[in-house]
Order: sequence, then structure tokens, then C-alpha cells
Amino acid sequence: MEKISLWMTNRENSRLLSESLDNTYKVVVAKSFSDVTSVDLIIVDGVTLNSSRRELELLRESKIFLPILLVTSRNDVKMATKELWKIVDDVIIAPVERNELLIRIKNLLKLRYQSERLRREHWVLTDSSPIGIAILTGGKETYRNPRMDRILLGKSFENVLKGEERERFTVFCKRAENNREPLSNLFRVEVNGSTKWLEMVACQIDVEKEPGIIVMTQDSTESIRTTSELVKTQQKLQEAFVNALNLISSLVERRDPFTYGHQRRVTSLAVKIAESMELKKSDIDTVKYASLVHDLGKVVVPTEILSKPGKLDETEMALIREHAKQGYEMISELKIDLPIAEAVYQHHERLDGSGYPRGLKGEEISIHARIIGVADVVEAMSSHRPYRAALGVRAAIDEIESGSGRIYDREVVRHCKKIIEEGFAFEEEFEK
Repeated sequence: MEKISLWMTNRENSRLLSESLDNTYKVVVAKSFSDVTSVDLIIVDGVTLNSSRRELELLRESKIFLPILLVTSRNDVKMATKELWKIVDDVIIAPVERNELLIRIKNLLKLRYQSERLRREHWVLTDSSPIGIAILTGGKETYRNPRMDRILLGKSFENVLKGEERERFTVFCKRAENNREPLSNLFRVEVNGSTKWLEMVACQIDVEKEPGIIVMTQDSTESIRTTSELVKTQQKLQEAFVNALNLISSLVERRDPFTYGHQRRVTSLAVKIAESMELKKSDIDTVKYASLVHDLGKVVVPTEILSKPGKLDETEMALIREHAKQGYEMISELKIDLPIAEAVYQHHERLDGSGYPRGLKGEEISIHARIIGVADVVEAMSSHRPYRAALGVRAAIDEIESGSGRIYDREVVRHCKKIIEEGFAFEEEFEK
């Protein structure tokens, strides 16, 4: 049974909440900060929030996600500022109705379990990756996966990079520190008297709220030995870049547990639509890879906006709408032959010109973007979001049918509906 801590100044409210939850959760009435560190969820009131703000901020800075629910009076709703959402995950107005309280708690606990699962899967992903991965913060290497250890034979970058190559690597890392888009380069290293050629991709990430860079590496020594193999190396490098984007995309989703798995679910439906439409392989590949990273640009959107339960204001919506352009700019740097970047740029455009960011119309929008746009809408409406419960697949189908030929591509809608009616279903969004 999950443990919930009531850390509240108002004893009467604390008693009423305790009685409401007693048969469903193990309730602990906290008297100090030390009583709330080993529970699954914390409920606070406005007085406690203000008097213990620093302690709650410390919880936010910890590695383990612990949801915080604020119970406040209607007069205190004005407290729900941008700064507040950095501390709490949801707000409920007193007097509290029991069913609504249980729903809010269930959703927050779901977010906690999903965040924990995402963290576990993240490290499994990096530890088992066939690409060498290292994380550097403050110029120091703070993490490397087993593959990177094998590539460098346990040695540090400083030990294997000599002279000019070490200077090039230092400049490479400095550039990556200021770039959210992946940078790539080829380095010659000396490992136990042997020369190796390493392909590296790096970009800026946030590591426990500190700026750092992630460096992804693969040993390309054998493929670079002859001139004839250089072309093959370029092709492999492109594939490595796509794989790197896929990994970075997973790291982006780690910032927003509410929409964890969204890109992969969109990909599963988008690829099915492209195959049903019998597009050629290169177009199907474009749909697949663009779907996998279509929200990559959200890395520049503040986390508190991505997971905000309430309605976004105009400024916040403008930041969200920037993600299509930001994703396009990041992916364009990779010089991939397929039009992946343009599909990412266009996936929120609509046939009648009502989409964003460029207001494209009709045939100006690529078939790849039209497919991803429909799959994105269906997945989003079928899944839970911080600001609403899941609307369901039926509602999603009604939406795309109502806009067929006007907002959404008629053929894409027809094939999407056909696929779902034949039994297609998204994988379970959440498993405890």
C-alpha cells in the first residue's frame, strides 16, 4: 500500500484528508521535513508550502521524483504562479471532494511510477547500447557505459588523445556545451600503441540540473582503412546519427514523464499508415525516423511548461510551438540524405493553413508530415496529459474524420481509420 504524508498546518483539514484516504492509502501525519522523505506522495497546505519552501525545493533537486499535491483555498489560487509549479505537481481547491482527491492522487502516483520506470529504462538503454556513451559535466567525465570502456580500454579521453587531436577534442566539447543540436567529428586516438579512428557525436544536456554534454562514440578504424570504405563509413555515420537522435529523444522524454513513450507510439502508427499507403521504402524510412524524433525540439522548452497541469498562457504556447523549428534546426545539422528534418518542421502544419510554424497549405506539406500529423493527433487524444484525462481512440477518430480533406490528408485519414478498425492498438501507456 502506498504511503502518503500529510504535512499541513491546519489540523482539521489534515484530519479530514486522513479520514478520506485511510482505507485506500497508508497515511502519515508529518510533523517535520524528516517525516516526508520516505513516502510515495506529499500533501501540503499553503502555510507549509511557504514556511518549508526550501525543504520542498531540495526534494525537487533530488534524484528520486516525489510528487507534491497542494491543498489550498480558492482565495489562494493566485499562488499558482510559474514559480509554484517548480515545487508542486498539482493543486486542489478546499473543501476537497473525496473522489476528485483520489483521482488526483492516482494520477500523481502514476507519474511517480512512470518516472521511476523511465529512469531504470534509461540506464538499461545506455548500459546495453552498442554505441559508446560518456557524460561530461564541468569538463570532467561523470559517466561512461560499458561499450565506451571497451572502445578506450578503460583509459580516459585525455590519455588516448594526443597533441592536436586533444586540442580538437577540447574545442569540440566547448562547442557542444553551447549547442542543443548534435555536433559530429572524427578523432584519431592512441590506445595501447595502436591507432583508432573514432566517430563522435556530442550535444548539450542537463545532468541533474547541471549543464553537461553527452558524447556518443563508435570505433570506425576498420572501415576507414581504405579509401573505398570511406563512402560506407559516411553511410554508417548517418545511421549512427539517427540512432544518436533516437537516444537523445529518449533523454528528452525523461524530462517529461507525462508524455513518456509518445514518440514511439506515434512512430508505430505512422509507419503502419505509410505501409498501408504502399509508399516506397525511402518514404517509409523518412516517416519512421522523423516520427521517432518529431518532438526533439522540446528539449529547449522549460520542464515546468511541458508538465504543467493547468492551461498554458500565450507566452508558454509560443515556446511550445517553437519546438518544430528547433527540431528542424537540430536535425538539419546532421546532413542526413532523407528529408527527416523537413518532416519534423512540418508535422504541425495543416492543409487549410491553420497549422504552425509556417502556415503551409495543401501540397506544400510533405506526405511524411501529413502522416505524422495525423498519427500525432490520434496518439495525443488517446493518452493522458497533465491538463486532461485521455479522450480515447474513438474521439481521436472522430476528430480526424471531421477534418478529413480540410485539415488532414483524406487518404491518410482513411488508412489510419482502417488500421485501427483492423485491430491496431497503442502499447499500454503505463505499467506500474
